[in-house]
Amino acid sequence: MLLYFDIILQYVEHQEITCKFILSSDKSVIGKVVGREQYMIYVDTEKRNHFIPKHAIVDVIPEKKLDLKEVKEEVLAYNREQKEKKQMQRT
Repeated sequence: MLLYFDIILQYVEHQEITCKFILSSDKSVIGKVVGREQYMIYVDTEKRNHFIPKHAIVDVIPEKKLDLKEVKEEVLAYNREQKEKKQMQRT
């Protein structure tokens, strides 16, 4: 099963799931994803905001177990629905 990193990030952001991000510098950040773009993610922790380059992330550990197949299906369905809504608004 092919699962893209951005799909997981979108899911944990939408579901507001706290994650531990292990970085290539051997540091870790525990918080919630509050925003994403092509090369960065934005994570809120109890003390501050973090702006983390995606290439610096070695591992993402969600606080609860995810059913990856379900995550992929749910996010792709949501994205299709949003795309269809956008197309309908244009017409």
